[in-house]
Amino acid sequence: MNSIHRQFKEVATSLVAISLSITTTSQRVSALEQGNPSRSVSTKNLTKTIMQAITDSEALLDKKGASSLSIALSDQHGLLWTETFGIQDMSGTKPSTDTMYAAGSVTKMITTIAIMQLVEEGKIELDTPITAYIKEFQMLSPAYKKITTRMLLSHSAGLGTDYANGMTNKHFSGYLGQVMKTLSRTKLQSTPGELSSYSNDGFSLAGEIIQRVSGKDFTSYVKRNILLPLGMNNSTFITKDNKAKRVAKTIENKQELPYIYTNLSAAGAIVTTPTDLAKLGRMLLNQGNSRGKKILSKTSIVEMGKQQGIYPIKTKGHSSTRFGLGWDHVNVPALSESGIKAWKKTGATLDQYSILIVAPKQNLVVAAQMAGGNKHDLWDKLAPNIILSATGEKKLKPTQRDSRDSLRRPKHIKPATGSVDNATGQYIGGGFKQITKNGRNLRINHLNLEKKQWVISNGDYTYRADGQYWNKNEPFDSIEFVSSNGNRYLVHTSPAIDTGIRMSNIMQKRKENLNATPQWKARIKETWLNISARHESILWDHRANTQKSFHSPLDFQDIFFSPTLWPLWPVSTSQDNNVANPFLQIQGLNSRDQNSVVVLKRDDFELLSIGSQIFYPLSQVKQLANGINQIRFNSKGHAEWRLATADTTVTVSPELRWKTWGKDGSLKKNNYTNQINLKKGEKVLFFGIANSTHSVTVASSY
Repeated sequence: MNSIHRQFKEVATSLVAISLSITTTSQRVSALEQGNPSRSVSTKNLTKTIMQAITDSEALLDKKGASSLSIALSDQHGLLWTETFGIQDMSGTKPSTDTMYAAGSVTKMITTIAIMQLVEEGKIELDTPITAYIKEFQMLSPAYKKITTRMLLSHSAGLGTDYANGMTNKHFSGYLGQVMKTLSRTKLQSTPGELSSYSNDGFSLAGEIIQRVSGKDFTSYVKRNILLPLGMNNSTFITKDNKAKRVAKTIENKQELPYIYTNLSAAGAIVTTPTDLAKLGRMLLNQGNSRGKKILSKTSIVEMGKQQGIYPIKTKGHSSTRFGLGWDHVNVPALSESGIKAWKKTGATLDQYSILIVAPKQNLVVAAQMAGGNKHDLWDKLAPNIILSATGEKKLKPTQRDSRDSLRRPKHIKPATGSVDNATGQYIGGGFKQITKNGRNLRINHLNLEKKQWVISNGDYTYRADGQYWNKNEPFDSIEFVSSNGNRYLVHTSPAIDTGIRMSNIMQKRKENLNATPQWKARIKETWLNISARHESILWDHRANTQKSFHSPLDFQDIFFSPTLWPLWPVSTSQDNNVANPFLQIQGLNSRDQNSVVVLKRDDFELLSIGSQIFYPLSQVKQLANGINQIRFNSKGHAEWRLATADTTVTVSPELRWKTWGKDGSLKKNNYTNQINLKKGEKVLFFGIANSTHSVTVASSY
């Protein structure tokens, strides 16, 4: 990655620096001085902002592995600055400002605007149950009838995410139908309206509501009522390969990664550019007006920017989310400490990242998109720093604190009175921590999953006058313990490593004296193979390990971690022999996208399901035998695994799709030829149409 950039860096750096520092900056400065004195950024701040952003952007490409980056800075009148960095393909072509990127969850802002338009037309009421619009919608939990559109847009409906076929190498139009069917046999993860925990399924349902009440399919409605009026001409929903050519390629190990189709539609499918996102942001700054047209009312914009999420646990530090309607955060921590109230939405696919920040009072918008690299460098540092610089504030620095910090460690120690014993235990959520006693102090131990052991963190925590335990060695590091909804929580507040912003992380205490049932203990020992994902799914991509083991870390014997595309969320195995339910109830992101694990019966053995994904036990995989083998696909079209017991050549018909895996479980080959060569112990996965049968010919010892 870096070697590619170095080929162009010597020329590109000088050209970019000279062009932007002289040409681009002087043009913007001229516009500020001569054309419109009411612009929101001073000449001095704009010049400084551009030069600093260039330096930071080049660092992202050189040090963090990003292949390209595109940025747009705007005020309410128009663009102040836009620039691209890096290369968009292996030919070394620099991306233009029209080069598109996958926006991921930034799509949720488009969906929210569409919903609010229909609210203004009287076709939707935010607090009416969604069963009024999707009459056949149902779930196993009776409380599903309480879910409202407002809850969908603020992640408080109690839903998870069905990732099966959500991202594929070819467009899959059946994803929404799959989600609806899966939800009908799924329980709620929390009671609607009691907790905000991030969910994609909620926005998938919001997209369906838009279709039902508007009479148009989701993408057609968005194009007609949002994209075209705003002039977002470089924004679209890609369903065919020819359109994907305009999207920047993510380059890894000197190879272009294939384009990923995001089938989550209303939750994350749009491709766009920062300059187009800036147009959306300007509309919000201009009270819903754009190019002489009214897109949205001021009332709707204000409502979207209010905190709508449900946060029962109050924290001393900043939270990673404070959901509005659509927005991830309606008071961005990195900016709020400088007195700037801003709205933020981030988005990610497997390898591309986006962010949109709108600061209403400062009349500023920054939009940025990146292929590859570290998403948090884009979300938490680069984009917020552009806003800070444009307004004349100091840039964020690692662990930087100043006199504005009101959370300094109290000087006077207050003796602990029994709370030390109540605090000890194991906590889960975004990781694993163990609280232990050291005399009258507390210690935090972190779980090292690779070594399967607890590692003692630096410093003891001592109880002090404000009711928190403060780290003796780190003046801004504290922990406290709170109860909510029958659960006990650890709130760990400390400065973020890269920005110094004091953030609070919430983890839930594990119930004690619980053990997995014998049936679940046996299942945990098994390796489980996915048989439900389509052959185009990125679950088969080399970046996603498809041979997952359900496992229990260390001494967490009552839970195990289920294999999904994203983090391995815990489920409890101590109560029901046939269903393992998620149990985390944490506001924000630490209990997002959870699903139950359900036992299914097939012949004389078991399958496991998570959402729409079905898993098959490795111990039941059939062996390939010399001669003709029949590969039969059941009524649901599940894929079929086969194991080679010797070095083998398998001849197949051209229409039969297949993939192979090595002994170590890694994806070995992905070519669709009519001959497969397997070593002893390797596996092949066949894909076919439901209720079809294919003959393959096996010859050992090639």
